[in-house]
Amino acid sequence: LDARVGQGTFVSETPARAASDLPAPVNIDLSMNLPPQPVEANLDLRIAQGLATIRSEAGFSAYLGYTRPGGTADEREVGAAWLAPRVPNASAGRIVIYPGSQAIIFNALLALTSPGDVVLTEALTFPGIKAAAARLDVRLVGVAMDPGGARPAALAEACRKHKPKVVYLVPTQQNPTTATMSAARRKAVADIIRKRGCVLIEDDVYGPLEPQVAPIASLIPEHTYLA
Repeated sequence: LDARVGQGTFVSETPARAASDLPAPVNIDLSMNLPPQPVEANLDLRIAQGLATIRSEAGFSAYLGYTRPGGTADEREVGAAWLAPRVPNASAGRIVIYPGSQAIIFNALLALTSPGDVVLTEALTFPGIKAAAARLDVRLVGVAMDPGGARPAALAEACRKHKPKVVYLVPTQQNPTTATMSAARRKAVADIIRKRGCVLIEDDVYGPLEPQVAPIASLIPEHTYLA
């Protein structure tokens, strides 16, 4: 293939080109779905303004020491209010604040599984769950997907065959495929998990990008860790 800036990518007329004519290799990290930030977002300015607001309202000294594990009561109340439009049953008492979703995934697996247990994921899944599973000696089994995400029939069959304790899914902007489950499919998945008695770790990091579709956690809160 011959890539030309401003024109596109074309099939070369010759089967090969001299090494000196080839562009330098480019390494692209696909471990995270990180879309390029639009210039209009002006994130640097917004971060600076946010820090200035914190400094003027409360100062920085309160943030320089150890904080309460899992978040203070006030922080968890703010988290519950933020989640409420998408997860109506969210409450401060059911929220734990973590320093990132990777820590949530690791600790949830640590609490819910034992070495050798099976965890179901999408057939193509987030590298972070693979790293956590490898560290904890947990076996991941992929569930067949289509453009709408994990297929409910395949999930049901995998649950029957492997009897997993945990299912890990990214229903919105799935990493790495960017598939988003419909509301109907989320309900089908929720029904399967409830019937099988599994626990769902729902990675909802991109959920706010699709506010019209509620997370699976809103359907089966008693079976879900929402990250």
